[in-house]
Amino acid sequence: MLISKSSLFPKRKDTNIFKLEPKEGAGLFWDPCGGWVDPQDYQADREEIDKDFKKYEENPSLPQRNFYLFCIPLMLFGVLSAWQYDYLSQTMLNSEGGIRVYGLIGFFCFAAPAMYRRLVHSLQRDYIKKLLADKHQWLYNPYGGPGHWESLRHKFPEIFDKGTKKQKLYDEFWGTITDDRKTTLFYSSIFEYTVVSGSGKNRREHTYYQTIFAFKLKKSLKADFLLHPENGLRWFRWFSRKEIDTESDEFNRAFAFTYNGAKDEKALEIVKTLSPAVQTKLLDLKKTEKYFSFLFKEEAVIFATNGHLLPKMHTNFFKKVAIDPKDEEALQKRMHGILEIVGDIVPYLS
Repeated sequence: MLISKSSLFPKRKDTNIFKLEPKEGAGLFWDPCGGWVDPQDYQADREEIDKDFKKYEENPSLPQRNFYLFCIPLMLFGVLSAWQYDYLSQTMLNSEGGIRVYGLIGFFCFAAPAMYRRLVHSLQRDYIKKLLADKHQWLYNPYGGPGHWESLRHKFPEIFDKGTKKQKLYDEFWGTITDDRKTTLFYSSIFEYTVVSGSGKNRREHTYYQTIFAFKLKKSLKADFLLHPENGLRWFRWFSRKEIDTESDEFNRAFAFTYNGAKDEKALEIVKTLSPAVQTKLLDLKKTEKYFSFLFKEEAVIFATNGHLLPKMHTNFFKKVAIDPKDEEALQKRMHGILEIVGDIVPYLS
C-alpha cells in the first residue's frame, strides 16, 4: 500500500522547554517569547512534508486506492452483520461481553478509513502552508508542541492562559511582511486547547481553536491593554473602571478595553493608539471575524481569532494530487488582510 510509518504516525515535537537564540542573527526569525528561532530546528519536518507529497504526486491514484483498501474490512463487517444477523443475535449480541466485542470490531473497521482520510487532509493543509511559506521566505513548523505554548502563556497569559488540558501550538509561521512603509516581523500559529467541565457522567470536553498573529514593535509600549468585542452588556460597563471612549460612538459600542492600572494613566495612550482609520478597519474586520481580540503588550501586538487559518479547503488529493489555487489564494488573502490592519496600527505604536 506504500504507506510509511512516518506518514501514518507523523512525529510531533513535545519539548517542555522552547529554546530561542539569544540575539538576532543572519537567517534567524523573531519570536514573541523574546528571541530568535533557527530554521534548522524544523528542517526535518519540512523535508518530511515534501517527501510525503512527492510520494502521492508520483502515484496520484494512491490516496483513493488506499482509502478503498481501508474500507474493505468495514464493508465485509456490514455484509456479514446483515447476512448473519439472526445468528449474531443468538450468540454474540445476547450478552454484554459479546456486544462489547462486536462494537469494538465495528469501531476498528470504521476507524481505519477515517484515520487515513484525516491523514491525507492533514498533509494537504501542511503542504499548502509550506508552499506559502516558501513563496514568502517564511519559516514554517507544522507540528509544534506544548513547550512553546508554555513560554507564551507565561509572557502573554491574556491570550494563551486558556483551557484545562491539551494546550498546544501548531502550523507555526515566523517571517516578515513588507509594505510601502516598513518591514514588520511577525509570528503566526494555531492555538488548540480543551476545556473540561462537570464530573462523572456529566463530564464534558470541548476543544477550541484560535488563529494567532504576533507582530514586533520597534519599542516597548507605555500602556499594555487588551481590545476585544463588546459582550453586549453595555450597562454593566458603567460599574467598571475599564471604560475608555474614542470619538466614534459605533466603535465604542462594538469594542471594550481591558487593562491594568487606573484609567487616567492609560486612556490617553490607548486612544492615541487607535486612529480613525484603524477604528474603521477594526469595525470592518468585526463583520468577517465572529470573535477576535488584540493584545498590546511590551514589544508585541498579538491578534487572536476563533477558528483555523484555512477553515475550508478546496484541495482534494482523493480527486487530484495537486494544490487548488483557490486554497493558496484564500490563505494568502486572509493572512495579508490581518497583517494590513496591524500594519496600520503599528506606526502609532513605534
